Amino acid sequence: MPSISRSRDSIEVQLATSRDLADLAYEIRYEAYRASGYIGERADGLFSDEEDTRANAQTAVVFRDGIPSGTERALLLDPGSDNPDFHHIPALDMFGPEIRELLAVRGTAARPATAIEATKLALASHAERDIAVLQALFRTVRYLVHAHDADVVFNAVKHHHMPFYRRLGYRKIEDPRPYPGLAVQTGLMACFREEFADTVDRVPFMSGLSVTDPTCQALLAGHLVQIFSTGRPEARPALETPNRLGRAAPAPDPDADQEPGPG
Repeated sequence: MPSISRSRDSIEVQLATSRDLADLAYEIRYEAYRASGYIGERADGLFSDEEDTRANAQTAVVFRDGIPSGTERALLLDPGSDNPDFHHIPALDMFGPEIRELLAVRGTAARPATAIEATKLALASHAERDIAVLQALFRTVRYLVHAHDADVVFNAVKHHHMPFYRRLGYRKIEDPRPYPGLAVQTGLMACFREEFADTVDRVPFMSGLSVTDPTCQALLAGHLVQIFSTGRPEARPALETPNRLGRAAPAPDPDADQEPGPG
């Protein structure tokens, strides 16, 4: 995982509610996944899939000094929804029986348990070692978990990233398996509601947030927000013409051995 800790003041996040913003996320994904050898070359330089078109998907883009620097996607699994888009998350394709069993013991017929899968985490090449950008992605997902009142967060995680996730309250559920459509293996990890307050919200970069704070409300409304601030953000329109990738010089390369990409 990244190891440079830089100022958080210039970190902003926006949900991809427009095609321009979505393309920024897909460009960051493509760059990271291609560099790690998970996907082949694509003429358009973008990496998206069918899940991005579903109603249960929300994709975030992190900006450092206005430069697109990271992205992650959250998908809500809600078996009680009338919309079939909410009945599927990608992790079900690898770990279907395990996920269904975990949810069954946490829900009832009247109130089925819900989950969020956080996936397609990727950092731009100039932000590979920028820990604040990575923290911003985890914090953004935590806001979405709050907003949807989810019972569980699932992540498909590469084996050597599992210790990092454990420090955030995740448990390993299953060993790595081949990830459909990608040249990588990932295991299933989960963070349950009981860990949210006991572990996750005590992590310094995750603390102090709630679904009622102005940052969360502005984020959900589609605004560009300072994700590490819980106070009232400046009134500003959604970003319409964001900077493309490659406008920042690469960050220094410390002694870290983690590659960008999923999980």
